[in-house]
Parts: sequence; C-alpha cells; structure tokens
Amino acid sequence: MKARYSRSTIFAVRLFLGLFVVMSVSTSSLWAADAPKALERGVKPKEHQFWDKTNIALQLLNAGAQAADMYSTERALNRGAVEANPLFKSRPVFFGTKAGLIPISMLVSYRLHQKGRHKAERLVPLIIAAPSGIGASFNLRF
Repeated sequence: MKARYSRSTIFAVRLFLGLFVVMSVSTSSLWAADAPKALERGVKPKEHQFWDKTNIALQLLNAGAQAADMYSTERALNRGAVEANPLFKSRPVFFGTKAGLIPISMLVSYRLHQKGRHKAERLVPLIIAAPSGIGASFNLRF
C-alpha cells in the first residue's frame, strides 16, 4: 500500500528542512569568512555577540518547532490519537516540558557562548528543535 501524506505534512517537513539548510548555510559562511584572515595574522577569530542575527533565528526556529509540536499534538489528541510517549500522557507535563525547553536551550547556548564554543552554541537549538519539528509533522496526519 502506498503511503499518502497530507499537504500540510509535506509543507511542514519542507519548511523545517528549508530553515535548517538556510541556517546552516548562513552560519557556515559566517565562520568561514573570518577564519583564514585570522590564521594568517596569528590572531584569534573575532568574537560575536550572543544575540546576533543567526542566534536569534535559531532560537526562533526552536520556539516555533516547540509551538508547532504543542499545537499539532493537542490537535491530534482532540481527534482521537493516543500519545505514544508514556512520559507525556499528562498534558500539563507535556506542555510544561515543551515550554521549558525553550529557555533551557537558550541558557545552554549562552553558557557555551561564554566558554567560546561558538559552533556548539549554534547547534544546541537545532538539536532540540529537530525532534519537535519531526513530531509536529507526524502529528499533522490526524
């Protein structure tokens, strides 16, 4: 039997993948621009502010993925779906966890920024947003 996906599921997956590609291209160009010049002069690459355009976009992507997961899960549960994760059987626990992931990812990213781990700082929101975005796209089947 051939699997058939709704237009909204396909749109959500394409949007998430498109944002992921855009973020990876923009951040890689930022890292690549300063590195050769700095290595030639023997100087460390220029530090960036934590709330630059890239980090703002990544944190908004994370918040959007969490919101999409919360909305799509609530929508699916109202239509008769069953929560597969036993930890999230309680709706307050689910919404509290999803809402709590946003400031936690910001805090972890900021701590990594303070320690000079700038690639890891930009990777944290993507790692947290990916499962939520994928879960939201699967929830839209209902």
